[in-house]
Amino acid sequence: PPSVGLHLHVFPDAHPRARKSQVDFDKFNDKNNDDGTLHSRFPHFVHLPPPSLDVILRPGDAIEIPAFWFHHVENGQHH
Repeated sequence: PPSVGLHLHVFPDAHPRARKSQVDFDKFNDKNNDDGTLHSRFPHFVHLPPPSLDVILRPGDAIEIPAFWFHHVENGQHH
């Protein structure tokens, strides 16, 4: 939902990447990142609530995401 914007540290509206998170989710959750720089740069990200929805789409599926709702997409193999 739009209310998680603070936790995602989104770029400002005038920035070319406006409304996108500055946080690299993969690097932030990498256990090898023990120097703490990402945690100090993005202190609100650690308080990000769990996803409102967690969906696995299959071939032919579609999902509608409401305007201004933040979302994160991963491509992977699931069985």
